[in-house]
Amino acid sequence: MAALLLLPSSGTGQELDRIRALSVDSLTAPVPTYFSPGLEAEAGTYAEIVARLNSVLFDSLGVSIEPVVAVLAPNDWSVFPTAPGMVPGVVGLDSGRYLVRVPVPTATMSAAYREAEPYLPAARLAELRAAGLSYSDAVASATEAILYHELGHIYALEMGIGIEPRWFAEFIASYIGYSGLVQVSEQDRIVWDAIMDARAAAPGPSPGTIAGFDGFLGSEGILWYQGHFAELVRELRPELGFDFVRDVQRIHTSRYDPDDLMARLGEISPRFITWADSLGR
Repeated sequence: MAALLLLPSSGTGQELDRIRALSVDSLTAPVPTYFSPGLEAEAGTYAEIVARLNSVLFDSLGVSIEPVVAVLAPNDWSVFPTAPGMVPGVVGLDSGRYLVRVPVPTATMSAAYREAEPYLPAARLAELRAAGLSYSDAVASATEAILYHELGHIYALEMGIGIEPRWFAEFIASYIGYSGLVQVSEQDRIVWDAIMDARAAAPGPSPGTIAGFDGFLGSEGILWYQGHFAELVRELRPELGFDFVRDVQRIHTSRYDPDDLMARLGEISPRFITWADSLGR
């Protein structure tokens, strides 16, 4: 099971030194990329996503990172003092540097996606079939979809959009990632929509309230919430586009009480309030 490491190229110091000390190969384009033996195909795929998304988000938001990508096998992750678990996530390092880990879905995550198949909406199944894909194919390709979301975290942080409350940090990462994704890859968009809609329609945590988000760390609970975040992203994006991200940036660079965030978001779009009420706050 491979995992992806992403670091901005400036000042990556010890992390890059550790990677370079490994017996790994490298690519110079489209972005500098290191990969463990046998993972060249995955490295090329992930590097292309990172490069294209970076270009889209620079054009749309004026935000750009200079990434170095490493696609590492589990044994190579051990070179890091705190080797991350094989779950997706962004880890803040220092001096504005971030580590993004996006593993090929773990058995637990894959099971959570697979178990949602009976709840896959018919329209999403039709989209998959039209693209020559099955739902199993979508689950197998989930790494690419997750990568857009995790990169969304970095761009949000680079824009000064904070990580509290946690549910909103996850939502805005999906908003940014998905807004770039739809311009980068139609197939990845189809996969994202299928797996997210299936998880949103599947039974969720009880109670599945926004306030309860922090209490659910298991795959099923988190993915259920992510599915509902994805639904709202799709509703808002056609109307608000990247202006929404800039509006959120203004909120986060002013003084505000995180508890009042929903009211501030409601001023941008009343849909936030109706969505939150539908889940329960």
